[in-house]
Amino acid sequence: MKYIVFITGNEGKRKEVQEILGNTCEVINIKLDLPEIQSIDVKEVIDEKIKSAYKLAEENFSQIKEKFLAKNIHITSLKDVIIICEDTGLHIKNMHDFPGALIKFYFESVGLNGIVDRDANSLAKTVCVIGIIKNGKIIKSIIGKRSGKIAKKLNGTKGFGWDQAFIPDLKNTKHSKHNGKSYAELDDNIKNDISHRSDAFNKLKAKLIN
Repeated sequence: MKYIVFITGNEGKRKEVQEILGNTCEVINIKLDLPEIQSIDVKEVIDEKIKSAYKLAEENFSQIKEKFLAKNIHITSLKDVIIICEDTGLHIKNMHDFPGALIKFYFESVGLNGIVDRDANSLAKTVCVIGIIKNGKIIKSIIGKRSGKIAKKLNGTKGFGWDQAFIPDLKNTKHSKHNGKSYAELDDNIKNDISHRSDAFNKLKAKLIN
Protein backbone atom coordinates (compact mmCIF):
# COMPACT_ATOMS: atom_id res chain seq x y z
CA MET A 1 0.00 0.00 0.00
CA LYS A 2 1.31 3.42 -1.00
CA TYR A 3 0.25 6.63 0.72
CA ILE A 4 -0.27 9.63 -1.53
CA VAL A 5 -0.47 13.27 -0.44
CA PHE A 6 -2.16 15.11 -3.31
CA ILE A 7 -1.70 18.86 -3.01
CA THR A 8 -5.07 20.17 -4.14
CA GLY A 9 -8.14 21.73 -2.60
CA ASN A 10 -10.34 20.03 -5.20
CA GLU A 11 -12.03 17.00 -3.63
CA GLY A 12 -13.40 16.01 -7.05
CA LYS A 13 -9.83 15.63 -8.32
CA ARG A 14 -8.85 13.57 -5.27
CA LYS A 15 -11.76 11.17 -5.81
CA GLU A 16 -10.97 10.87 -9.51
CA VAL A 17 -7.31 10.09 -8.78
CA GLN A 18 -8.20 7.59 -6.05
CA GLU A 19 -10.46 5.78 -8.51
CA ILE A 20 -7.76 5.72 -11.18
CA LEU A 21 -5.06 4.46 -8.80
CA GLY A 22 -7.38 1.94 -7.14
CA ASN A 23 -6.83 0.04 -3.90
CA THR A 24 -3.06 -0.09 -4.31
CA CYS A 25 -2.85 3.25 -2.53
CA GLU A 26 -4.62 5.68 -0.24
CA VAL A 27 -4.93 9.26 -1.44
CA ILE A 28 -5.52 12.23 0.85
CA ASN A 29 -5.59 15.81 -0.31
CA ILE A 30 -4.42 19.01 1.30
CA LYS A 31 -4.74 22.56 0.04
CA LEU A 32 -1.42 24.41 0.08
CA ASP A 33 -0.56 27.72 -1.53
CA LEU A 34 1.99 26.63 -4.13
CA PRO A 35 3.51 29.35 -6.32
CA GLU A 36 2.14 29.41 -9.86
CA ILE A 37 4.14 31.01 -12.64
CA GLN A 38 2.25 32.55 -15.53
CA SER A 39 3.05 30.21 -18.41
CA ILE A 40 0.97 28.27 -20.92
CA ASP A 41 3.40 25.34 -20.53
CA VAL A 42 1.97 22.99 -17.90
CA LYS A 43 5.32 21.29 -17.25
CA GLU A 44 6.99 24.63 -16.51
CA VAL A 45 4.24 25.42 -14.01
CA ILE A 46 4.56 22.05 -12.25
CA ASP A 47 8.37 22.15 -12.16
CA GLU A 48 8.10 25.39 -10.16
CA LYS A 49 5.28 24.17 -7.92
CA ILE A 50 7.01 20.96 -6.88
CA LYS A 51 10.10 22.89 -5.72
CA SER A 52 8.02 24.42 -2.91
CA ALA A 53 5.84 21.40 -2.17
CA TYR A 54 8.06 19.54 0.31
CA LYS A 55 8.75 22.58 2.52
CA LEU A 56 5.06 23.48 2.64
CA ALA A 57 4.12 19.86 3.37
CA GLU A 58 6.63 19.85 6.26
CA GLU A 59 5.05 23.00 7.66
CA ASN A 60 1.61 21.34 7.47
CA PHE A 61 2.67 17.83 8.50
CA SER A 62 0.29 17.71 11.48
CA GLN A 63 -2.68 18.22 9.15
CA ILE A 64 -1.41 15.51 6.79
CA LYS A 65 -0.87 13.12 9.70
CA GLU A 66 -4.40 13.76 11.00
CA LYS A 67 -5.93 13.05 7.59
CA PHE A 68 -4.20 9.68 7.43
CA LEU A 69 -5.11 8.94 11.07
CA ALA A 70 -8.77 9.44 10.13
CA LYS A 71 -8.24 6.46 7.79
CA ASN A 72 -6.44 4.46 10.53
CA ILE A 73 -3.09 4.98 8.83
CA HIS A 74 -0.12 6.03 10.97
CA ILE A 75 2.73 7.91 9.34
CA THR A 76 5.77 9.29 11.14
CA SER A 77 7.41 11.47 8.48
CA LEU A 78 6.98 12.74 4.95
CA LYS A 79 9.29 9.97 3.77
CA ASP A 80 6.41 7.59 4.49
CA VAL A 81 4.39 9.18 1.68
CA ILE A 82 4.60 10.18 -1.96
CA ILE A 83 3.82 13.86 -2.42
CA ILE A 84 2.29 14.94 -5.70
CA CYS A 85 0.95 18.08 -7.27
CA GLU A 86 -0.78 18.26 -10.60
CA ASP A 87 -1.78 20.84 -13.14
CA THR A 88 -3.71 20.65 -16.36
CA GLY A 89 -3.87 22.65 -19.54
CA LEU A 90 -6.26 23.01 -22.44
CA HIS A 91 -4.50 23.93 -25.68
CA ILE A 92 -6.99 25.22 -28.27
CA LYS A 93 -5.73 25.14 -31.86
CA ASN A 94 -7.65 28.16 -33.16
CA MET A 95 -6.05 30.19 -30.34
CA HIS A 96 -2.56 29.03 -31.34
CA ASP A 97 -2.50 26.54 -28.42
CA PHE A 98 -3.51 29.18 -25.88
CA PRO A 99 -4.53 29.14 -23.00
CA GLY A 100 -2.73 25.92 -21.98
CA ALA A 101 -1.93 26.07 -18.27
CA LEU A 102 -3.75 29.41 -18.09
CA ILE A 103 -7.10 27.69 -18.74
CA LYS A 104 -8.24 28.45 -15.19
CA PHE A 105 -8.01 32.19 -15.86
CA TYR A 106 -9.61 31.89 -19.31
CA PHE A 107 -12.41 29.79 -17.82
CA GLU A 108 -12.96 32.26 -14.96
CA SER A 109 -12.94 35.18 -17.41
CA VAL A 110 -15.34 33.96 -20.12
CA GLY A 111 -17.03 30.94 -18.50
CA LEU A 112 -18.01 27.69 -20.18
CA ASN A 113 -20.44 29.45 -22.52
CA GLY A 114 -17.71 31.85 -23.55
CA ILE A 115 -15.31 29.02 -24.36
CA VAL A 116 -17.94 27.35 -26.55
CA ASP A 117 -19.00 30.63 -28.20
CA ARG A 118 -15.42 31.56 -29.06
CA ASP A 119 -13.84 28.20 -29.80
CA ALA A 120 -16.58 25.74 -30.84
CA ASN A 121 -15.36 22.83 -32.97
CA SER A 122 -11.70 23.83 -32.75
CA LEU A 123 -9.24 20.99 -32.33
CA ALA A 124 -7.87 20.93 -28.80
CA LYS A 125 -5.54 18.96 -26.57
CA THR A 126 -5.73 18.42 -22.83
CA VAL A 127 -2.53 17.92 -20.85
CA CYS A 128 -1.94 16.77 -17.27
CA VAL A 129 1.48 16.98 -15.61
CA ILE A 130 2.25 15.43 -12.21
CA GLY A 131 5.09 16.70 -10.03
CA ILE A 132 6.41 14.04 -7.65
CA ILE A 133 8.42 13.88 -4.44
CA LYS A 134 9.46 10.41 -3.28
CA ASN A 135 11.69 9.71 -0.28
CA GLY A 136 12.06 13.45 0.15
CA LYS A 137 13.45 13.99 -3.37
CA ILE A 138 11.95 15.45 -6.53
CA ILE A 139 11.82 12.90 -9.34
CA LYS A 140 10.97 13.29 -13.03
CA SER A 141 7.48 14.63 -13.69
CA ILE A 142 4.90 12.58 -15.61
CA ILE A 143 2.82 13.84 -18.54
CA GLY A 144 -0.56 12.63 -19.80
CA LYS A 145 -2.51 13.84 -22.84
CA ARG A 146 -5.81 13.47 -24.68
CA SER A 147 -6.67 15.03 -28.05
CA GLY A 148 -10.16 16.16 -28.96
CA LYS A 149 -12.13 19.29 -29.78
CA ILE A 150 -14.22 22.03 -28.22
CA ALA A 151 -17.93 21.26 -28.15
CA LYS A 152 -20.45 23.23 -30.20
CA LYS A 153 -22.67 23.42 -27.13
CA LEU A 154 -22.38 22.44 -23.48
CA ASN A 155 -23.30 18.83 -22.82
CA GLY A 156 -23.44 16.66 -19.71
CA THR A 157 -23.63 17.31 -15.99
CA LYS A 158 -20.76 15.23 -14.59
CA GLY A 159 -17.20 16.17 -13.78
CA PHE A 160 -15.96 19.66 -13.01
CA GLY A 161 -14.17 22.64 -14.53
CA TRP A 162 -14.40 22.68 -18.32
CA ASP A 163 -15.49 19.03 -18.73
CA GLN A 164 -18.72 20.07 -20.47
CA ALA A 165 -16.82 21.94 -23.17
CA PHE A 166 -14.27 19.28 -24.17
CA ILE A 167 -15.02 16.30 -26.43
CA PRO A 168 -12.22 13.70 -26.34
CA ASP A 169 -11.29 11.83 -29.52
CA LEU A 170 -12.20 8.22 -28.74
CA LYS A 171 -12.23 6.84 -32.30
CA ASN A 172 -9.28 4.51 -31.79
CA THR A 173 -10.08 3.43 -28.23
CA LYS A 174 -12.19 0.63 -26.77
CA HIS A 175 -14.75 3.33 -25.93
CA SER A 176 -15.22 4.42 -29.57
CA LYS A 177 -19.01 4.06 -29.30
CA HIS A 178 -18.92 7.09 -26.99
CA ASN A 179 -17.00 9.23 -29.49
CA GLY A 180 -18.60 12.67 -29.73
CA LYS A 181 -19.51 12.89 -26.04
CA SER A 182 -17.98 15.46 -23.72
CA TYR A 183 -16.04 14.52 -20.61
CA ALA A 184 -19.13 15.56 -18.65
CA GLU A 185 -21.33 13.07 -20.52
CA LEU A 186 -19.12 10.06 -19.87
CA ASP A 187 -19.60 7.72 -16.94
CA ASP A 188 -16.84 8.15 -14.36
CA ASN A 189 -15.32 4.75 -15.11
CA ILE A 190 -14.99 5.66 -18.81
CA LYS A 191 -13.61 9.14 -18.21
CA ASN A 192 -11.16 7.70 -15.70
CA ASP A 193 -9.98 5.28 -18.37
CA ILE A 194 -9.37 7.75 -21.20
CA SER A 195 -8.77 11.25 -19.82
CA HIS A 196 -5.51 13.21 -19.80
CA ARG A 197 -5.50 12.82 -16.01
CA SER A 198 -6.04 9.08 -16.36
CA ASP A 199 -3.13 8.85 -18.82
CA ALA A 200 -0.82 10.65 -16.40
CA PHE A 201 -1.91 8.84 -13.24
CA ASN A 202 -1.82 5.41 -14.85
CA LYS A 203 1.79 6.17 -15.79
CA LEU A 204 2.37 7.19 -12.17
CA LYS A 205 0.78 3.93 -11.01
CA ALA A 206 2.99 1.86 -13.28
CA LYS A 207 6.13 3.73 -12.22
CA LEU A 208 5.69 4.11 -8.47
CA ILE A 209 2.85 2.01 -7.14
CA ASN A 210 2.62 -1.38 -8.86
